[in-house]
Amino acid sequence: DKIYQVDLTEGVEEESAGVQAFQVEASANPFAGAVTIQTPGISATVSVFDMYGRQVETDTFQESWTWNSSAPAGSYVFVISDDSGNVETLDLVKI
Repeated sequence: DKIYQVDLTEGVEEESAGVQAFQVEASANPFAGAVTIQTPGISATVSVFDMYGRQVETDTFQESWTWNSSAPAGSYVFVISDDSGNVETLDLVKI
């Protein structure tokens, strides 16, 4: 009989509680038709994923980006990264 201990924190970086790498805001959640993502003063890349993990959109933008997609209603994850490699995510619902 052996007892194993697994360190689940190895390789996990913690961000200070409540501190974001950069500011990201959505115009509405839930949204119908279009949603605008804002990153004041930041150039960024956005990737949009559906709840099956499929990437449905990717684009680069400066401070503001509007997603006006014919994608069906549902939950989407917006992954926004700046030029320094910082990443923020938004979970938004299209109705």
